[in-house]
Amino acid sequence: MEYISNADFFEIRLGSILSDSDRKVLCDLYQPIVGANAIALFFKLWSDAQTDQEKGFYSFEKLLTNMQISSSELLNERRHLEALGLLKTYVKEISKEKHTFLLVLYSPKQPKDFFNDPFFNSLLTKYVGRREVQKLANYYKLRINVDDYKEITAVFGEVFRTDIISSRFGMTTDLPSLKGHDSNDILTNFDSSHFVELIIKRYAVNKDFLTDNEIMQLNKIASIYGANEELCAEYLEYYCDFNAKHGERLKIEKIGQTLKNVTAYNRIDLKKKVRSTHSFNPTDGKFADMIALMEKTPAAKFLSLLQNNTVPSSSDLALIERLSSNFNLSSGIINALISYTLETQNNTLPTKYVEKIAASLVRENVSNVVETMNYLYRINQKQKAKEKMFSSFQTNKLFNDDEDDNFQTPSKDEED
Repeated sequence: MEYISNADFFEIRLGSILSDSDRKVLCDLYQPIVGANAIALFFKLWSDAQTDQEKGFYSFEKLLTNMQISSSELLNERRHLEALGLLKTYVKEISKEKHTFLLVLYSPKQPKDFFNDPFFNSLLTKYVGRREVQKLANYYKLRINVDDYKEITAVFGEVFRTDIISSRFGMTTDLPSLKGHDSNDILTNFDSSHFVELIIKRYAVNKDFLTDNEIMQLNKIASIYGANEELCAEYLEYYCDFNAKHGERLKIEKIGQTLKNVTAYNRIDLKKKVRSTHSFNPTDGKFADMIALMEKTPAAKFLSLLQNNTVPSSSDLALIERLSSNFNLSSGIINALISYTLETQNNTLPTKYVEKIAASLVRENVSNVVETMNYLYRINQKQKAKEKMFSSFQTNKLFNDDEDDNFQTPSKDEED
């Protein structure tokens, strides 16, 4: 389990230039996705980095005290920042008991890049709704109308004289790695290299058929809809124009709808598997099938399968989002938790009950479906043992109460 000790220290570095305009972007566009605590952590680290950019060694204990949060909350907020490319974390072991961490901050995407990025645009829409996203986009709209004006801007050659003959012209200087305002990109589980191999084999195209930018866009959209490399390669023809110019072949507006429809078509076959493997006994021969199904199915879709392909309620979807964002659980782990809860709670998903178990899973540091199901199986067995003990206690109590009820106070004659 990843653990932060009071003996651990950390350094902060700026991986890119951060400006005051970034603060508003973080509050307006990133905070609805990662939450206020994660943004507060970013601002705190940013402030400390500005205070001392070269010798900034800080104590985690002091940071936790300053922000009034626990170490588990700090870990959770840190991961949220990392997931959206705002932070990179490195660790160096000093001893078995002591580690030093290096935290590198990156600037957020600029509004134009944020709204044009299908991943960030869709993610923000998920949390605040399409109407609010439109309002935010209008706020950052470029408001310059020069229709009634004539441009008289000076050009470079009118101001600066370039002396090509000069020995200094064109001289290069050995420079270190410099900071810019480029943002750090997010990491996903989509294997772009594997996807390229698949389309080369399937469509007989060359390895440069799609540009790096197109593949990155597909990568992000596939992550949103839970589509893997095989699925994207299989349905490439539905969202790609093979005859278009290089760099314009991928039709971004069609990708999301295609993947959404494709994953919906697969639900019928998956539903049968869910019903036939609805068991949490690790010794069951169907255990492996259930693991595979949970690992590859997005949580919202999995819940839909468990309730006969109907759309989950808004409260259940909100619960799934909290399990992902607040507890940092993967879709596979969430699926195992959902299935277990429905199995043990009469096909209901009590929010407090689910989140209590989710917190236990975080403390247990479960990392996959197998560990999750084994843990849930153990607590289920313990619960059954408790219920059996309680039932036995109630039976004995009832038997003793009956004896007391049958006992009558002797009359005065009987006493004599």
